[in-house]
Formats: sequence, C-alpha cells, structure tokens
Amino acid sequence: FWVNSDSELYYPSAFASDQRIVKASGEMYFEVSHHDSWPFIIETDYGRVEVKGTSFNLRSYREEKKLVTTLVQGKVLVSSHETEDIIELHPGETAVVTDNQEIDVVTANVQEVVSWKDDMFVFRSSTLEQIMEEAARWYDIRIVWVSEERRHTLFSGELPRSKDFVDFVRMIELTEKVSFSVKGRTVYID
Repeated sequence: FWVNSDSELYYPSAFASDQRIVKASGEMYFEVSHHDSWPFIIETDYGRVEVKGTSFNLRSYREEKKLVTTLVQGKVLVSSHETEDIIELHPGETAVVTDNQEIDVVTANVQEVVSWKDDMFVFRSSTLEQIMEEAARWYDIRIVWVSEERRHTLFSGELPRSKDFVDFVRMIELTEKVSFSVKGRTVYID
C-alpha cells in the first residue's frame, strides 16, 4: 500500500484469525488479495470498506468530514456507520460517505484520483481552494486567503510533486489569474 501526506494507518501487532481490521485517516492506495476466510476491513471516522481482492484509493481526512473510496480494479463494499446500506463499487466508480452518513456513487477520473501515488499533482477543473488544500498538506504550509473570490478560480494541469513549493506557485501564477506572497511557511493568496 501507499500512504499520502498527513495520513495514518493503525493496525494490530497481529490480526485476528477471522478478519483483518485496520483504522485509517488521510489518503492511501491499497492493493489487497481476497481471502474468503480472512476479510480485510478498513475503518474510518465516516464508514468502512470491506475489500474483496482489489486495487483502490481511500481518502478520509478528518477536516474533510467524509470517506471517499475509488475503485481501480476488483471489488469493494462501502458502508456508513449509521445506516445498514452497503454499496458494491465497480471499477472506475467512487463512493462518498458524508458526515450525514449518506452514500453517493459517481464515476471517477481514476488517473486524477491516484496520481499522488505516482508523485504527481493532477487537477482537472479544480478550484484553487482544492488545489491549495493539497499543496498545504504536501508542502506543510498555511494558507491565508486575501481574496475570497480566488478560492473558486478553476485550474487544470499536472505538476510533479518533486517540484519545490516556489516552482509550484510560479506555475499557477503563469496563468495570471492569481498571485501569491510567501512569508515563511505562510502563503497569502490574492
């Protein structure tokens, strides 16, 4: 499995004989073999994912208040903690469990969702706010919005995560839609 920035995976020193249960927070990509007699289950604050032999991305940052599971291949079952609904995902689908415990299934852009594990930022019609949330986690910076309207400006593009933050900012500024001021670990967006 792969673990993205600001993420944690908790697991016991030894799994029980009847199931493998882990607790996750943040974003992770899993490749798990299916064992009928030894299911693999991931618990998050907003729901659970039962793995049926598969590759998938799981995102459950506490501040986002949701569980987002994107299936690359195989099969997973997604459920919320409060309802008895269980959703079976098919490859290319994303299940979103929100803090009100509803489960929505949408078609996913799998390449964009899992790009982080290949050391890339990939954004397709993403708001600057979404982009900067990703950047803040990756570069360990704090964002201050001088211009609230800039939060909703849309961008598309791809950047290697190996670029330093100054290069990341320069690429966005080339669009001439926004400007940044960096002071220490704080970024002001205007």
